Amino acid sequence: MQKFELFDETFDPFRTESYELSIQVSLNGFSFCVKDLTRNLFIALGNKDFEQPVVFVDDWSNRIEWIFNQYEWIRKPFKKIYLCYQSPRFALAPKQYFEPQRAKQILTISHRIEDLEEVRYHSIDKDTICIFSIPSSLTTSFINVHPNVHIVSSGSAPLNFHLSKSKIRPAPQLTIAVINSFIIINLTKDGQLLHAGSIKQLGSEETTYHLVNICNQLDIAPSEVEVTQLGRLRDQAETWTLLNRFFKSIKLEDSIKHSHFSYQLSQYKAEYANLFNLSLCE
Repeated sequence: MQKFELFDETFDPFRTESYELSIQVSLNGFSFCVKDLTRNLFIALGNKDFEQPVVFVDDWSNRIEWIFNQYEWIRKPFKKIYLCYQSPRFALAPKQYFEPQRAKQILTISHRIEDLEEVRYHSIDKDTICIFSIPSSLTTSFINVHPNVHIVSSGSAPLNFHLSKSKIRPAPQLTIAVINSFIIINLTKDGQLLHAGSIKQLGSEETTYHLVNICNQLDIAPSEVEVTQLGRLRDQAETWTLLNRFFKSIKLEDSIKHSHFSYQLSQYKAEYANLFNLSLCE
């Protein structure tokens, strides 16, 4: 994980009540960004490794405390706070048929729920519920400091971004969101979400095969599909060379359009698009 921290000169640790804080955590570390809601401007971005990776579920309480100790201002009240645990374990359900007591049952159809993980869910839009699992010690430790935190899945921000984009594009839309060791894939045609899932981040040929196969299974010609990528692939150049052979177009998106970025953060808009896009989750 890249280690750095960037703060716009206007960042004020005593004005957090007018800020939005987004935090992504993984087994190896965490990243954060801060948005000044008054100016609709991202003003801070950072990444740090844990001193030791998380091995046991009980490690999370110490790691969350370590995060708070890195930046004392993170303990302060914010206008909004989003917490995302980087995991491919999520599933979608139609809101009109969703029964909360069956959330765990729905998730276990496609994913294993680890010991001492809890199952949560939240709305994506007026039609869709996202169900996901997250270590209980992680959520408890964070909620003890910020009881009003919005806890969302890794699939939430990419899907929110994808749905907003697909509404204004007539061609079939395929969005791939690169999140460390896995890739989240969403596919829409004629405004209808046809696929939402994840795969391991593999080599260029395997990734291309999976994307083409998803389209073929849904009877959609890849040559008609516009591909948007969030984040960066390990084999970026090789993968794009292959994708351009099969798909109508492919482009790297530099996160949400309706927000602005401090000049210090601008160069990271594409690389950290999934972190910035947590701002899309409600």
